[in-house]
Amino acid sequence: AHFELHIRRDPSSIAFAVLGREDEDHEWDYGAVLCLTGCDPERLSAEIATGICFRPYIRSNGAILAATLLVRYCMNPTTASPPGLGLRRLSWISHTNNIPSLTIGSTIGFKVESIRRWHRMATDGKANNGRALREDDSSGLPGVDVNILAMCWDDWDEEGSKLAEQILSHRLLHVKHG
Repeated sequence: AHFELHIRRDPSSIAFAVLGREDEDHEWDYGAVLCLTGCDPERLSAEIATGICFRPYIRSNGAILAATLLVRYCMNPTTASPPGLGLRRLSWISHTNNIPSLTIGSTIGFKVESIRRWHRMATDGKANNGRALREDDSSGLPGVDVNILAMCWDDWDEEGSKLAEQILSHRLLHVKHG
């Protein structure tokens, strides 16, 4: 229901399926889903806000590789090779307790900007911020705090693109010859 309502029906969001395989002898399989949300062509910005890595690919290097490819697509200018969207700002939004996600964001060059407290409501028993609600809270649902990491065009031009190419060349060589 969340995916249908907040990603598929939202014209400012798009989902990418990430395919992977163990080696050349295995079939391609779904490894992950990465979503861009809050895509704003007027401000040339977007957010990587939803990432789901499926069990066989957790703790493989696939998540870093897929995220790096998406960042390169978002940040590369339209005239670059390969061409990208030429965004000015790309955010990485992650639950404050999601250490693996925060680690991936930092590893691929995002910089911590802030913590957004009470960013959304935690539904269906999902992890929350653990703080008590105000007495007259109308929802009765706990809150979620998120970390906001960002990469802007100048970060990309100064160091991000070089870091992405290092990650991609190392990971692709490792996967190909691993």
